Amino acid sequence: MSVATRARGVDTRDLLYGALLGNTLAALAVAYLLFAGITVTQPRYALYGLLWVFVGVLVFWKTDPAPTDERTRRRALAIAGLYVVVLAVAGGVVVTAMRPGAGEFGVRLATSRPVGAPRPCSRRRGRRSC
Repeated sequence: MSVATRARGVDTRDLLYGALLGNTLAALAVAYLLFAGITVTQPRYALYGLLWVFVGVLVFWKTDPAPTDERTRRRALAIAGLYVVVLAVAGGVVVTAMRPGAGEFGVRLATSRPVGAPRPCSRRRGRRSC
């Protein structure tokens, strides 16, 4: 099957929305780099993150889930919520603050870079860490 034959099977509207999404992600990434004042030392890692976001949006956009009962839907929502909480804790977005011996415990939301964004480089004691 040639590429031209396969391309006829793709809806023009889907191509337009895909291009719009891709351009929007690229513009947001460039804006983030400009406003944060950081440099990308390995662009492929920034592109991997953008690709994951693009594929994730595409999956939600083009997938039509099978109809289920309300109990299964609630169970799936609970599992998805738990998964998001585990990712937030593992990724360092939710941070616990304990002072040993003081008996205090707190939880706060830490600011984080956008998904797939490059890690900022810092200079400490004359050394550059990226």
